[in-house]
Amino acid sequence: MPDSTKVKAYAALNAKEKLQPWEYEPDALKQDEIEIKVTHNGLCHTDIHKK
Repeated sequence: MPDSTKVKAYAALNAKEKLQPWEYEPDALKQDEIEIKVTHNGLCHTDIHKK
């Protein structure tokens, strides 16, 4: 990842909490790690509304 890339996401920071907007800067990749770019996924927009 480029330096200073902020990731915008939704996260439940504790068990049974609702998702909330969350932003973070990932650490630099270690020598034994790789970056994978996801271009497609099977997440349906209705999945985020499931209780």
